[in-house]
Amino acid sequence: MIFLTTDSPLRKCWRLVYTSASDVSVLGANPVFTLGGIYQDARMLPTVINVIDARPKILALAPTQFAASIDTLSRQKVFTTAKARGPNRIGLAFDRVEIEPKTFFGRDLPRLPFALGIDLPKFPAEAQKQLFDVANSIFGQIAPDSFTSFDSDWTTTDEDSDSGNPAYFDVNYLDEDFLVIQQASPGGVFAAVAVDQLSPP
Repeated sequence: MIFLTTDSPLRKCWRLVYTSASDVSVLGANPVFTLGGIYQDARMLPTVINVIDARPKILALAPTQFAASIDTLSRQKVFTTAKARGPNRIGLAFDRVEIEPKTFFGRDLPRLPFALGIDLPKFPAEAQKQLFDVANSIFGQIAPDSFTSFDSDWTTTDEDSDSGNPAYFDVNYLDEDFLVIQQASPGGVFAAVAVDQLSPP
């Protein structure tokens, strides 16, 4: 059972080490970018930030020393708000997308005084269900007693069940160092290890 509290073992930065998810495979197969680190940063629960580092794929074709001298990296972040939907289920509402240039032609870039990003629109529940192809049965079908072990700020209400984003993941395994989750649509298993922070560029 997952406890979403201040001392939850989920409240860490997790680096992906394996996935069977087709959407991540598609990202890795694109002809433009090579994926670097992929993270799920849950250190500020209920905010969960999905992070992907990406470099131009052409750098992989260059000699190692030359590629390092022209290294160019950007970091994409998707901000979500997490809410418990069951003993092992975490719902996600997508809030914002940001991109942060980290290096350009081998030089570290200064941090911008503002974020490059957009807030994501909030769709009605029915539109979300159709968009994510998620069955109606995942909304409000868990008995209220299922939530008695959760922190009160995280308890799902009937209103939340009707209005929340249908994206979610199930926690299959969690300890201090290792996390295994199963995402909803389009499916796939994610295995991650705990790290102290996002890798520097």
